[in-house]
Amino acid sequence: MVQLDDAPEGVGSEEVDDLLLRYGTEVEFPAIPGSPVIASGEVQDPLTKNKYDITFVGMNGEEVNTKVKIARKVWFAGSNA
Repeated sequence: MVQLDDAPEGVGSEEVDDLLLRYGTEVEFPAIPGSPVIASGEVQDPLTKNKYDITFVGMNGEEVNTKVKIARKVWFAGSNA
């Protein structure tokens, strides 16, 4: 779980009732591989940079390609259990 520096483009605004940030949406990070890296039985944090390109279905079903900047990492569970 991370805290973003700012809301990404395409999620609406405070005036929009169906604000995607309020309800959540699935986001794809094309730069992150599908298989986790495991070292010493622990899943390694895949977020090694602080800026990423993302894609998601935004307002009115529009596909959005934008960038996000991670302000801070809040939580990561790396156990392989």
